[in-house]
Amino acid sequence: AIAAYVMEGGCSDDAFSDFRATLISQGQEIYERALADPDSLADVDYGEDEPCYEGFQYIAREVAEEKSAGVSESSVPHPADPAGQEWDEDDLPSLYPRLTAKYGMGGKPGDGGDAGDSPAAGKPWWKVW
Repeated sequence: AIAAYVMEGGCSDDAFSDFRATLISQGQEIYERALADPDSLADVDYGEDEPCYEGFQYIAREVAEEKSAGVSESSVPHPADPAGQEWDEDDLPSLYPRLTAKYGMGGKPGDGGDAGDSPAAGKPWWKVW
């Protein structure tokens, strides 16, 4: 989730679902490397594509429905609460130095973290309001 947060300049639950599906679409090698070392995603070249493309999350459901003659929404497991350790935004450059160097805190490659002079620059919307 932290990688998605850095790469997108914030991350809602829907955006995380998109990120997860896009990550899986990159293939087993990139997926497993990212699980072991999320900072390795700095090496992935998405080209013109977004690292959180919504369309990929529908593929698995469509295949499952096709193979099983229908999968109900309730049969797809989702954890009730987030897992993992809490983190502070100020720690992101030390936790994921390559991702923050590539994406900054604005979620765009080459941003370098300098999103301007605004006090809201580089902050997720829930920390601005």
